[in-house]
Formats: sequence, structure tokens, C-alpha cells
Amino acid sequence: MKILTKLTFIALTLIMVSCGGNEFNTFTDNENGFQIDYPIDWDTTNMDARMSFMAREDFKDSTDMFGEGFSVSVFDNQGVSLQSIVDENVKMTNLYFDNPEIKEEKFTNENGIDCIEIDVTYETSGLNLNNTAVFISNNNLLYTVTLSAEKHQKEAYQTLFDEIINSFNWTEK
Repeated sequence: MKILTKLTFIALTLIMVSCGGNEFNTFTDNENGFQIDYPIDWDTTNMDARMSFMAREDFKDSTDMFGEGFSVSVFDNQGVSLQSIVDENVKMTNLYFDNPEIKEEKFTNENGIDCIEIDVTYETSGLNLNNTAVFISNNNLLYTVTLSAEKHQKEAYQTLFDEIINSFNWTEK
């Protein structure tokens, strides 16, 4: 029995470590009608005026060349379909970057919200980067949640980003 208990404890510890074991706060934007979770220890003070919300991980050490984080943008979608917006983003990405690797996926998050994700890997300024953008539409607004990470860090942040996207939900305006 003690061995089973120890194995269960070890398995749970490994799951927590592999999933980051993060604690979250919730950001609520009543003006744009959404809420989203973010890691409690991420910086949310350096907001870009073009974003509704930003959260960035602090640099872990001096070898960290890129501060991973995510942002939420909200725009009037001007009646354009979500798929058309994604198609235009893919087209612009192909024009802007040399040979980007692009993957597209449709899914529904845990709150029943339909999403389209484009995952783009590219090189710029000597860095191999990955941007994952999730596009969501509601009431003539386009919501874009974007994770930026170094390519070699992408896998480490994927579970966390999935948790963030699954936390995205609507609020009453």
C-alpha cells in the first residue's frame, strides 16, 4: 500500500511539473466582454495600448533572449467571417516572412467557444520564433489571443497556453 501511495504521489508531482503547476489570476475586460486566466507570477504592468491585455513571463536568467508571453487584442471584425480573417492572416504571414511554417486548426474551447488557431514558426533577427494566434469572434468583435515564444520553448509553453485559451470566456458587458 505504501508503494502505491508513493507512486501516486510521484505521478501527481510529475503531472504538476509537466503542466507547470501554475496558479492563475483572472483578468476581466467588461468593456469588451471577456475574461481570461493568466499565470499569477507573470507581469501584466507593461501594457501595449493596442492590446486589451498582456501578460509576460519575467526573464528567468541572463541566457533567456526572449520574454515569452501572450496578449489579447479586440477589433471590430467589420462583418467579415472568422475564416476569412484567418485566411488573410495566413496570406500576410506568407508575404511578410520567408518560408514560415504555418499550421491551422479549428476547435472549441472548454467554455464552448469556437476558435481557429494558426501556429506560425519563423526566423527573424537571429531568433527562431513561434507565434500561436487563436481567433475568436463574438458580436461583431474579433478577439485574438497570441502566444509568442522561442521555437525551442514552444513545447514547454503549449500546455500553459492551452489552459489560458480554455479559460477564455464571455462576460456581460
